[in-house]
Amino acid sequence: MKRIIYKLAVLTFTAGIILVSFLTKSASEENNSNFTATTAIPDTQFIISCYDNGVFNMYNTITDSLHFNTWHQYTKPEMGWNYDTTDNYLADTTQYKGLVTSQIAGNKTHGMRTIMSRPVIMYVGAGQRIDYQCENVGQGEAYWFWAYKYSLDNNDNINDFQDNSQYGKGEMVKQCISSLPENYSETLIDSGLRSNRELSFTQTNWYLSDTAWDWYIMPRIRIDSAYAAGTAHNEDTVCQIMLTGWRGDTVKNILIKIINFKNNPSAPYNGIYLDSFFFSSGQTDLTIPKDTVIKYFLPQNPGWTFDWSRTCLMCSSAPPVPIRASALAPSATTSC
Repeated sequence: MKRIIYKLAVLTFTAGIILVSFLTKSASEENNSNFTATTAIPDTQFIISCYDNGVFNMYNTITDSLHFNTWHQYTKPEMGWNYDTTDNYLADTTQYKGLVTSQIAGNKTHGMRTIMSRPVIMYVGAGQRIDYQCENVGQGEAYWFWAYKYSLDNNDNINDFQDNSQYGKGEMVKQCISSLPENYSETLIDSGLRSNRELSFTQTNWYLSDTAWDWYIMPRIRIDSAYAAGTAHNEDTVCQIMLTGWRGDTVKNILIKIINFKNNPSAPYNGIYLDSFFFSSGQTDLTIPKDTVIKYFLPQNPGWTFDWSRTCLMCSSAPPVPIRASALAPSATTSC
């Protein structure tokens, strides 16, 4: 199915001049040099402002001198308007409500609209999500670049399969039907991720950088609910996911067991696809802390080069960063 990497970051805007018109006034009225902002700005007037003019914190400058009628100030995840850290993306609304409403009221008193910019929106606005296809995708097909170079399909117990069940809803998945426990073996399913460096951008504000937040690997997998029933098979391994860093280091080996499909050891599992699992304390999970991201998943010396002999026209001189999975599940049907 899909492999998803999340990284939480935030949205920023480039500085510029705001000039928004509802186009209901004549050109002569719109260009009147004697324009003066009032306490009630009619919707028939231009909105005239510039980004981050609130940083001046001087209404006489931005209204009387510049004739702006709209107030704006950038925020960051860790601080709100006027650089107040009480207003941040983790804070409860009761903590910063007064700060926000008083600023809006002050703006209105001086005849100014307010363009909202909030820490929590900055935090989630530019979050990155990348979906990778587990099944084999040929060149020229949709999502080819977001799939694996090596994707096993042996037309036997590992194959690309259209899951028409109530859970699959007709999506193409990788179906893995393992051998019996006595013939238990490890098989590499996917490796050689083509689009393996999309989350390696650092030349920006810190909260937009790929070094700013933890990463999350979210493989969508479902297993045979009958085999998972009870507790007898809880410790059976369904699959292993191996994360390889920018320079070829094996960063993590994550074992996903049947027990990880249950919120407690005796809980039932109904056969649905999961992309977040129940890991016990001390078990290696699917989170990549940002310190690990910085150490293993970003270039130390980027050195971009062009390689015209490959299908990817712009390639890095560093080794590839595959995400690999090995099927280990005894007597279980998995789609991943």
